Amino acid sequence: MKSIIKIHSIYLIFLNFLPDKIRKHFKRIINANLVFQLILHPLNFRLIKENLSSAFKKQRIKFHRIIEKQSKIKDFFFIQIGSNDGKLGDPIHDYIIKYNWSGILIEPIKYIYNKLLRTYEKQKNLTIENVAISDKNEIRTFYRLKENKNGLPIWYEQLGTFFLEILLSHKKQIHNIEDYLITEEVNCVTFNELVRKHNVRKIDLLHIDTEGYDDEIIKSIDFTKIRPNIILYEHKHLKNED
Repeated sequence: MKSIIKIHSIYLIFLNFLPDKIRKHFKRIINANLVFQLILHPLNFRLIKENLSSAFKKQRIKFHRIIEKQSKIKDFFFIQIGSNDGKLGDPIHDYIIKYNWSGILIEPIKYIYNKLLRTYEKQKNLTIENVAISDKNEIRTFYRLKENKNGLPIWYEQLGTFFLEILLSHKKQIHNIEDYLITEEVNCVTFNELVRKHNVRKIDLLHIDTEGYDDEIIKSIDFTKIRPNIILYEHKHLKNED
């Protein structure tokens, strides 16, 4: 299986070249976005460092080459769902700044959304929405860890999800995770409504990182109306049948 598969003009980017030790550790193929996050996660850095192969380096370069090539497209436009603060573990942040991309960023948690606003306060061609993407325009329960500057890994803010079981699956890394667990009701819109609202005519890159909801967003897209050129998503938390 190729590392980059082109399906109906859509690039689904993921990696299946990692050494066996890493592949077995995560139980499934992992995609480019997750790899970048893993490198930045202190708990996983040593494992990645010890097992980083030349194949990994080549595929990471290939990923960057694809993005660099696509970035030369006139009026490049992206949508990022699950933007977090726009910095930690974000594989496209540097490109947004370097090439002055236009796009829409989605972050449902208010205080993280405020961080995202500060990250891109100098970028005037970005729209940042404080909503989540769901299959309905609705208010939905969202599980996350309460804001805490001590005792949690640097990446804890990235664990927000619609699925409690996915959040609790990080108990090996955060043993007392239940002590920090909170729920929040978040405003949701559908992907198609988001596209309609902003009159989006083309998407050069769709980046999704939603802790287990990525496949539902992809399946909800009306590809007869709009077809992203590149879809970059995380499927660490998806089931095999997904």
